[in-house]
Amino acid sequence: TAGCLLYLGHVLAAFHFAHGWRHAAAYEHTARRTEAFTGLAWGGGLWFNHLFTLVWTLDALAWWLAPQAYLHRQRWLTLSVHLWLAFLAFNATVVFGQGATRWVSAAAWAVLAALAGARMHAGLPPSGKEPKR
Repeated sequence: TAGCLLYLGHVLAAFHFAHGWRHAAAYEHTARRTEAFTGLAWGGGLWFNHLFTLVWTLDALAWWLAPQAYLHRQRWLTLSVHLWLAFLAFNATVVFGQGATRWVSAAAWAVLAALAGARMHAGLPPSGKEPKR
């Protein structure tokens, strides 16, 4: 929840301070950043950012509004949502990140990967729920 709220603050600040509340400006910025990395001037990644915002917000709300249903939802759904969010967050922070942000993020992702690997090695599910005995 805290991460989602910080991210929403980031989005609001970016649209206010960097893009003047203009979607076209955000699209152009995304196109320039994508072109610098891939050689293709395409701002469509902005729509993936919007989808990311919606999915993460809905996921956090689901946890608060129906915690028992959230904890007992299908494992494939939880893994799909969280892996997709992680994939986009990794790309935003490491692949498209710059300078110290890229390297600090890469180190944080390495720590998260190690923790996930240790959890899997211990036979614990990624959801945090203990296995039934």
